[in-house]
Amino acid sequence: MDSFVHRENLKLYRKLLAETTDEQKRQTLLKLLADEEARDAQPAEATPHLSEAQRSVAAGAAGSVPGQPQK
Repeated sequence: MDSFVHRENLKLYRKLLAETTDEQKRQTLLKLLADEEARDAQPAEATPHLSEAQRSVAAGAAGSVPGQPQK
């Protein structure tokens, strides 16, 4: 569920940023977008709700390329 909300937030902030011309709103959206994007870079230790198996799967998926066979 968290990943769905995260992806939707990213889409919404980018959409609003593309449509907004008000500089103050743009600065707020840029900050929100940067904060949300920073969640992608958080280490596994920052996600204590994940089991070790889930972290392992997530780490493996992060290095994979869609459409490319795993080596």
